[in-house]
Amino acid sequence: MKTIFQVLILSCLCNFAQAQEITISGIISDHSSPLPGANIIEKGTTNATTTDFDGHYEINTQVGKTLVVSYVGYTTQEVVVGDATTINVSLES
Repeated sequence: MKTIFQVLILSCLCNFAQAQEITISGIISDHSSPLPGANIIEKGTTNATTTDFDGHYEINTQVGKTLVVSYVGYTTQEVVVGDATTINVSLES
């Protein structure tokens, strides 16, 4: 019985660690200024946001997921989420 209980506890802890959401924020810009209305999408999902007037964004996601950053007239970039909670991206026209 004790072993079954230990396995259940360990299983719950592993699931919690894998599914932890983090909030990523940052600024999307080009070489000289922020890009208002840029799109940030978690690849393969409908989880998305856009930048505000100053190019700032915030999105909840998980470590290891890929964020796709795009803006009309600029090259789309993909960024893998790591331990950092701030990800700034500079897009190229």
